[in-house]
Amino acid sequence: MSEFTRSWNKGVMHSELPLDVEIRQLHDLTLHQLRALWLTQIGRLPKHQSADLIRRRLAYELQARRYGGLRPFIRRRLRQLYQALKADPNHLPLSNYNLKEGTVLTKVWRGTTHKVGVLAEGFEYQGHRYKSLSDVAQRITGAKRSGPAFFGFREPKR
Repeated sequence: MSEFTRSWNKGVMHSELPLDVEIRQLHDLTLHQLRALWLTQIGRLPKHQSADLIRRRLAYELQARRYGGLRPFIRRRLRQLYQALKADPNHLPLSNYNLKEGTVLTKVWRGTTHKVGVLAEGFEYQGHRYKSLSDVAQRITGAKRSGPAFFGFREPKR
């Protein structure tokens, strides 16, 4: 029995082994062993039935316990997306780049000032609604471009 298997059997989810070795050793476990390990480490039976999905989730748990899990703001966003998709399976999440509704973006392009309003879902420019800043940037410039780069939210791709 390897150090890895012994440490997992004791209910300790990581050993002195490098993380990549621990994750690779998950492939040596049978479906029954994976489910038992899941039960001891996570505390409830997995909803996943396949060994592959259980391995992936256990690998995530190893990484999260070793390096820390998701940041709170990411967990909140995932919960919001889950609730929205549960309520409406056709929900299309739109990114508004963490801009608050009512914010007005101003961009000077070729001597003309353009103002774009941030809506709850999307953007408003010259009385029209747009799903993304890229759509607005295309309207302004006449060419496809990255809206976030055009409005200065990130560096343009070189």
